[in-house]
Amino acid sequence: LTKLLRLAQITSGHVRWDRREDGTAGKIEQIPGGNPKIQAVLDLVQDPQRDPKGKTIIWACFREDIRAIRDALAAAGIDSVQFDGSTSDKDRTIAVDRFNTDPSCRIFIANPAAAGSGLNLLGYDPNDPDKVDTYCDHEIFFSQGWSATQRSQAEDRAHREGTRTNVRITDLIVPQTIDEQIREAVTKKIETAMQIQDVREILRSVLQRSQ
Repeated sequence: LTKLLRLAQITSGHVRWDRREDGTAGKIEQIPGGNPKIQAVLDLVQDPQRDPKGKTIIWACFREDIRAIRDALAAAGIDSVQFDGSTSDKDRTIAVDRFNTDPSCRIFIANPAAAGSGLNLLGYDPNDPDKVDTYCDHEIFFSQGWSATQRSQAEDRAHREGTRTNVRITDLIVPQTIDEQIREAVTKKIETAMQIQDVREILRSVLQRSQ
């Protein structure tokens, strides 16, 4: 499991060294030579054809990913907010509010384990829909996680009642690496869950008719 985790971190662009023999914690380092996934994020959010009213959620499984993404966006002059396990309750509220009500805040960077459930990330406030004319129309999965539940919940953050537009989902995957295997495994889990749900609906319908 540790080796699989390390492989996933490498495809995200960083290396976490194991604890040393003297007991000191191993440090985290970005792999030299530039990070293609970071560049892909910048290309996507800075696309000249990008809808100026559109906002983006970037999902990342590792805290180092979130730090690297936010630093790169800040260097490019792009306003963003962060939501992960280290974010305080106060800052979580501020992050969601800014993404939904501040037109200048275009990017929400989050960990699916922390922000994948219960949040409304439409890119506008459904309680005050006339305040802004923005909307979330893009979700980017920067790094891949093994949980199909977290993946589905994360996708649903912008697919809520009142969604103003179609939402595009982009996976950043390094070819022929652990990224492909994780994505394939998660997709199969989701497909299986949907099939089970279909069977349950059929059984429920049949039982209701027989009563």
